[in-house]
Amino acid sequence: MSLCLRHVIEKWGESYDYSLEHDEVVDLLREIAARADAGQTWQHDYGDLTVVVIEEGARFLDFLIGGREALFEAKEQDKDNYDLTDDEIKAVDQMANLVTAWRQSLDPDDGFLRIYVD
Repeated sequence: MSLCLRHVIEKWGESYDYSLEHDEVVDLLREIAARADAGQTWQHDYGDLTVVVIEEGARFLDFLIGGREALFEAKEQDKDNYDLTDDEIKAVDQMANLVTAWRQSLDPDDGFLRIYVD
């Protein structure tokens, strides 16, 4: 059996702070993806860092740009898993303002969006 080594170019975007707990942010990202019908989501934990992977990143971002209104419309269509708190709704509004920057992080090969939560 042989080994393969690969070099990786990893470019981190700006960091943003939220008043939510770590697990709340992870759950919120996955909830937004579910309401957006953005395919599978999964997470990888590396110590204090969690990578949230969203399969259809562009669809996620297209939905997210609608902010709280998009979330409420999806809820009316029974696309929600749980009710969002006021703090989570505020965080969604903040995230909606980041969509343009986050589009630069879409993987050109597979369309995944990877968001690091730490």
